[in-house]
Amino acid sequence: MDDYEVEYDLSCPDCGHSPLHSRDCINLFCEDGYIEEFLDDVEIPGTGYEVKCQECKGTGVERWCPKCGANLSGDKRMDEQFREIEKLDEGYYKSEPQI
Repeated sequence: MDDYEVEYDLSCPDCGHSPLHSRDCINLFCEDGYIEEFLDDVEIPGTGYEVKCQECKGTGVERWCPKCGANLSGDKRMDEQFREIEKLDEGYYKSEPQI
């Protein structure tokens, strides 16, 4: 069984379901969201060119809705939710008493 995290702060832009599921990209060749591709059969690491991983859409994280099955990796509609979470985090750390 695959391990995944439950993201309670996020909801699916397609069906509205919350929480979402996520995990680090499981594509063996994915490195931080990118895969090295080569123009010929000689695959010397560092000599290819990088392309976005199709699994995680260049994010390094696979994110999906367990209710409707939507693949939300790299989905631009999620950006607003991420910004809201960042604002909440910033407010939390600013409100901590300074020692």
